[in-house]
Amino acid sequence: MAGAIYTIKLGADNYFKQECQQLKIAGLMLDKPYFDAWSAGDRDAHLAVHLARADKEQSESTIKSESTRWFNYATKIANSVDDIFINIDGDSVTWARSISTTSNKMVAGEPVLVPHTHPTSGAEIIAVGARVNGWSDLTASGVKLQLKTIHKRAQDYIVKLSALSPIADDDMRLYLETLLMGGDVSHWHKRPDWKQRQEGTTGNSLVMNSSLIQMGITELVMSIKGTVDWSNGQRVLNKLKDKKLEGCTLEQMAAHLEKLWFEQKGNCKLTGLKMHLPGQPGEIKDLLVSPDRIDSNGHYTLTNVQLVCRFANFWKLASDDQRFRDLLDMVVQQKIEDLGI
Repeated sequence: MAGAIYTIKLGADNYFKQECQQLKIAGLMLDKPYFDAWSAGDRDAHLAVHLARADKEQSESTIKSESTRWFNYATKIANSVDDIFINIDGDSVTWARSISTTSNKMVAGEPVLVPHTHPTSGAEIIAVGARVNGWSDLTASGVKLQLKTIHKRAQDYIVKLSALSPIADDDMRLYLETLLMGGDVSHWHKRPDWKQRQEGTTGNSLVMNSSLIQMGITELVMSIKGTVDWSNGQRVLNKLKDKKLEGCTLEQMAAHLEKLWFEQKGNCKLTGLKMHLPGQPGEIKDLLVSPDRIDSNGHYTLTNVQLVCRFANFWKLASDDQRFRDLLDMVVQQKIEDLGI
């Protein structure tokens, strides 16, 4: 099985796609100030560039999240070996696998750096590229790849709006690799939830918000793990009483939270309301997605976390989960009686 699977945009609107194909690289575009900070390994400087360029409406936590994501994007590209990259450009689907340039096939070697000028803004850009075995629009068995022929359930994961997006769900990662290798994917298509998605009854809004989901998940993990040590790039979990991360890594928790978002269809587990993502149009702070411990006396584990609206998490506090649900039902029932429904 391949390493990671990513969707990648080869520059805004894929403007660097042709160059990436010619050079056989999977390239991430960095403005020169960001590149200079990243290449120096200086997260503080990288964050400073983000802070200087951010919109006034953006919160500091959102800016830090954005800086962390882009710094990590470049690092992942630079160290990529045996990862699969999928590029979507309209209905065109192409893919490539990163390769090693050293005698040790498990080590990436030096990334390819391609300085250039952005075709419209004129900004100095450096493409940080992982060497790949060549871009192809065919599966390994020679079948033409087109977005419209890929199952809608898979489209929910690969139609990403962000520059680099990992496919965190293990089952979807296996499906995509099987598809690209020309294997049999029929048993996925026969599943009831896949059939339902193909009929177009769920999931449309999830595709539209895919880049916001990535940012939202990053912020959720940051809120769970506590503060970040920006000077050395190490993330440090605050040892707060009754609020520990147990039984999983931060990466595993992030993948689990993304999976929960799709499983809950973007709905609050406690109230059923549509949760909002940071930065979405018409964002309502009280409806922002928030990680909640099902058992308030327990820790943050993969089996003790659910996604809820921020206000519901605040109202629940340390209450028993079922008791809180019962109280919500009482409020709803009273409202129904008041309206005479």
